Amino acid sequence: MSRRDDRDEDHEGCCERRDDDRPRLRRRRVEMVRGDTWVHAFQVISDVATGLLYTARLPNQMPPGAVPLNLTGAKVWLTVKRFASDGDGLALAQLTTTAGSVVLTTPLSGVATATMQPGPTLGFPDMDTELAYDVQVLLAGATTTVELGTLVVRPDVTSATS
Repeated sequence: MSRRDDRDEDHEGCCERRDDDRPRLRRRRVEMVRGDTWVHAFQVISDVATGLLYTARLPNQMPPGAVPLNLTGAKVWLTVKRFASDGDGLALAQLTTTAGSVVLTTPLSGVATATMQPGPTLGFPDMDTELAYDVQVLLAGATTTVELGTLVVRPDVTSATS
């Protein structure tokens, strides 16, 4: 397992502006190595000016005008698919707070950690494989996508696991 394989190229904040000046989530790009355990830690925050919910990377470096979202009582999903258009039944992995694969590490501060076991990536080819993923939060009856991105699975060199 290697936490450093979870790289994020988006260090400039959560959103970009649409033509109508409304904010939208900026896509993230993270990496892992085939057959490793992927640990994805994040903090759900809210933009005070727009009300947009999104994630910040850890360690906490919230942009100005953002506050942590209290996740107490929330349900969180992290879903990984070959194609975003695939139904949830075709997901390679769906990590949830209900199943214990997403843990609300510090709920008052909006911090959660999702852990995907090696199984879903073991049969991947000896080349980079790009997958779609998102993080959704259900809180107070509202479901919100707080992170969208591409998970790049890089081939490993060592095949030994024990």
